[in-house]
Amino acid sequence: SAMTIEETLKHCIEDSGESLYRIAKDSDVDYSALHGFVNGHRDIRLSMIQKLEDYFKLELQQIRAREQTRKGVRKTK
Repeated sequence: SAMTIEETLKHCIEDSGESLYRIAKDSDVDYSALHGFVNGHRDIRLSMIQKLEDYFKLELQQIRAREQTRKGVRKTK
């Protein structure tokens, strides 16, 4: 099954190797909100999704391309 946008963004954050502080600063999102989202304590707001999508645009496109080539190989949870 396809990843949700939340799962995709969490993947981007993990795969980037950047600190949450740096991502929050560079994407202009609230650090504590980002931290809460990544740790599962807070839901993500649409405004944060949009800012993170802009920040990770290239990464998201690359992940989607990888997902396309890996279709059917993913394990189900």
